[in-house]
Amino acid sequence: MHIINKNAGNNVLANLQDFRTKGILYDVVLKIEDQMIFAHRSILAISSEYFRAMFVDHFKEHHTLEVTLESVSAESAASLVDYMYTGQLNVTKEGVQYLIVVADQWQMTDVKDLCAKFMEQQLEPANCLGVWEFAERYHCDMLQIQSEQLLKQRFPAIVLTPEFSYFIF
Repeated sequence: MHIINKNAGNNVLANLQDFRTKGILYDVVLKIEDQMIFAHRSILAISSEYFRAMFVDHFKEHHTLEVTLESVSAESAASLVDYMYTGQLNVTKEGVQYLIVVADQWQMTDVKDLCAKFMEQQLEPANCLGVWEFAERYHCDMLQIQSEQLLKQRFPAIVLTPEFSYFIF
C-alpha cells in the first residue's frame, strides 16, 4: 500500500508558521528596526537566495541566533516572511514599493515581479515619472517600459502634474 498525503507540505508549513508566531521552535530571529521576527533558517533559505547565501555559505550569521537587518522596512519584511510560510501576501498602493525594495534585497524575484505588475496597474500621468525612476533603480524592466510608454503617450498631461515640477527643479 502506498499512501500519499497531498496536504502534507501545507500542513508542515502551517505548523511551522504557528510555532513561529508563538515564538517556539524557531532557530533564527531577524531584528529589523524595533521588531523581532522569529523564523526558521531552512524556510528563509528555501524562499530567498539572500538567506540561502547567508545561512548555507557560512557567513557569520550561519550560527548566530539573532540577525540584524538594516535598510529594510520591518513591516514589509514581516509580510514577506509570512508569505514564505503561507504563500499569501497583501499588496497595497501604499506598501508595494517597500515590498519591492525588500524582495529585491532578499532576491525574491517572484514577489518582486508580482509587485511590479501591481504597480503597472496603478500607473497614471500623475505618478509615471516617479514610478519610472523607481523601476529603473530596482530593475523592474516591464514597469519601466510601461512608465516610458505612458510618458510618451500622455506627455502634455504629465507636464501639468506636480510630479513633473519635482523632476524639473
